[in-house]
Amino acid sequence: MQSPEFLFTASKLIPLTVLPFNLALSLSLIGLICISLRRRRFGLTSIFTGVMILLISSSPLAVSLYEQHERKYEPISVFDSEVADAIVVLGGDVGIPIAPRVE
Repeated sequence: MQSPEFLFTASKLIPLTVLPFNLALSLSLIGLICISLRRRRFGLTSIFTGVMILLISSSPLAVSLYEQHERKYEPISVFDSEVADAIVVLGGDVGIPIAPRVE
């Protein structure tokens, strides 16, 4: 069983490696290294794949899919929302936990 610290770190680092821009940049760098090491076919394939990932992820198709998802969930005015006893704020703060104030 993995430690919670490892799982937390992995949950922050793994998404960074598969974001389209980061993946395309990594593939392009690997391609340039392979070309310089005389692995031309693999290098060109890697660069081509990186460029295609960038083109597809920034194409009008990606934008239209994103806008379609946004239209499905329209923003709600604060005054039209229900009253709640609590608000949950999701964040990635990794600071030292502080005990709650008791007054």
